[in-house]
Amino acid sequence: MDGASKSLFGRIRGRIPAVKLSDAPTVPSPPLPHLLTENKVPTEEERKIIREAIADTEARITRLVELEVAHGPPVDFDKFNLTRSRIIRRRQACEAFVKTHKSLLVPIRNLPTELLQEIFLHYAYSPTEYHRWVTLPFVLGQICSSWRKVAVNLPALWDKLPCFKIKRVITRRISYLAFVRELLRRSGDSATLQVYVYAPFKEFKTHPLIDVLVTHSERLKTLTIESTATTMTAFKGAKGRLTNLQRLDLYFWSHSLIQHTEDMDVFETAPKLENVSLYGKVPEAIALPWSQLTVFREKYDGASAAKVLQQASGLQTLEIVKNNHHAAPVPVPTTLSALKNVRIRIDDVSPEADVFLSTLVAPALDNLKIVYPESLVQHLTASFTSAAAQALDTGTIGMTNHLRSLAFRTTSISPEELRTMLRLVPWLKELDMEVSDGDDAFLHVFILPDTAVESVPIEPVAPLLETLSITAKTITGLEGTFNDIARTRCENATEPAGDADAIILSGSSFRPLRTLRLNLAGRENRYNSQAALNKWKAPASKVQFREVALLNAWRRQLLDELPEVFVEPFVKPKAPPNAEKDKSKEKEKIAKGKKLMRIFSDIELYQLQDSIPIRSSKLHLALSYIALRATPIRFPKYPRTTVEVAQRILDNQFKPILTGCLDEYKWVTKGTTSLVYVPSHADVRKSDNAIQDLVYELKDEMEVADVWWPQYL
Repeated sequence: MDGASKSLFGRIRGRIPAVKLSDAPTVPSPPLPHLLTENKVPTEEERKIIREAIADTEARITRLVELEVAHGPPVDFDKFNLTRSRIIRRRQACEAFVKTHKSLLVPIRNLPTELLQEIFLHYAYSPTEYHRWVTLPFVLGQICSSWRKVAVNLPALWDKLPCFKIKRVITRRISYLAFVRELLRRSGDSATLQVYVYAPFKEFKTHPLIDVLVTHSERLKTLTIESTATTMTAFKGAKGRLTNLQRLDLYFWSHSLIQHTEDMDVFETAPKLENVSLYGKVPEAIALPWSQLTVFREKYDGASAAKVLQQASGLQTLEIVKNNHHAAPVPVPTTLSALKNVRIRIDDVSPEADVFLSTLVAPALDNLKIVYPESLVQHLTASFTSAAAQALDTGTIGMTNHLRSLAFRTTSISPEELRTMLRLVPWLKELDMEVSDGDDAFLHVFILPDTAVESVPIEPVAPLLETLSITAKTITGLEGTFNDIARTRCENATEPAGDADAIILSGSSFRPLRTLRLNLAGRENRYNSQAALNKWKAPASKVQFREVALLNAWRRQLLDELPEVFVEPFVKPKAPPNAEKDKSKEKEKIAKGKKLMRIFSDIELYQLQDSIPIRSSKLHLALSYIALRATPIRFPKYPRTTVEVAQRILDNQFKPILTGCLDEYKWVTKGTTSLVYVPSHADVRKSDNAIQDLVYELKDEMEVADVWWPQYL
């Protein structure tokens, strides 16, 4: 140390009060160290000891703080004051002691076993059919001995077995079979086993793992097999023992179309089996308890549907997807008085399919989704007429055509045919249709006459309709039609008081549409359609054109920097698996953040004039995507993250202008698939979140699979 440093150090030491380290309290030792390494619940006596230790340590902390304050405020030369540094370290250690021992008293360590079991079951629940190893609840038993005891002794936690990929060699090994037996032991003796066997295109006449599962045949509740007919016969030892099987899903994966005739009656005797799904080329010889089924699904050939429709008088849910033109025809059904839910897709026109659709008699039908290339409306009209006649003959008038939800796709729709069909289902609440190119005249069926101008009596079709969804590739040329539907069915409609349904059906009034939805693929298509429906003005002056060009340039720059944010469907990027990988990309991340900040700075310095250039450029939408989706980037020179700056620009520059033109947003974006009409009296227009909902995006309660449902049949 040179002379100047010694002199400076001496002056600082002279201002610091002399405090001996021996005056400072020490860090206490844990009174119950065994509780710090286990999750045991402390006894009442131990809880008393812990509270006393916490109180004593808090008193030590108070004394250490006093000694620390006695040295004055922290200065840059504290490193010369070893005593003060040691006092600080002791204080921090005491604080850690208090925090650790307080955690011993938290209620979660003393949860009742019943509550802990409910939490475990909620953790283990998986909505997916395909059960992976990661869903097994081993991790619950690795927290502590008490949790392990609860997990191991909770059979319901282990009854959903993992997917068994029996084509893997490991599944034949003794150690693996012992592991499976242990899982079965933990699942107890209850009849709730859910088993999934996976071996596409593989043929196993026998397999040791299947033999283990067969020994528990009486306990099977759900069984899914994805393999060949040969593999399914390996379960022959379960024949006559499936006393508790309730659901059976069979996927037939095979390169060969040779029909199997042997041992296809394994599942014929299963007294509780009510839910069956068949996929692929189903062997004609397969035997199932058809008469007792309440749920039946078949995809690919529809050949087994004949047995179900002829024998299952209690069938409630039917799904047939027939996309193989070589498959056997769907049969003519008998009356299915219990049928409530139907999903049908037939890709090829045939006389047999025509007859089937026209004679499907289901007077209690509540939900129907159907795809058929030609003349579908005529077939549905015949079916609904037969259902009404059957209900009249049997005196079940209350069941007549109570269809609530109808969704269909076909190539040609006549306005008069549609009107005739809808008159047969007056209780209809939801309707989902598609507009084909050049076939849109039927839309006028939903436009009501304006009684203020025309002296025409109102005779609305589907007077109880609440939701109308129209799917289209484009709405070019149909803007006026959709706006007329919105005006007459959303804006000008009022619902009668009292028993609205009865009043509406007895007179000429109707219920206003609560949802008028247009499903359009492609973000640009949706935005252009929104502009056309709302009749937004296009840029007209040179100033506006120049402003649009400038805003467009900024939008393209943002798109270049964050392309992942604008992809649909958007998937939030996962965090890097380790810190090293994150560090390697830190420079790239910082560079991107700086570019974004430069773009944001340019935007903030610009004075926006009106809404026309904003909407034309869609810069506000790009910023909203960044604010909602982008990963925040923070670096030393900037106090805010990139996401925070994007939101600030939206709030300070775009919000004041867009707030003044909310009335121009009649049709708004909903989710990533649709536009919906928002009436002038809608509550959302008065909400605090009106800007987000109307200008940017309404949250969609529907899943993508429900919007584009024909693709998922």
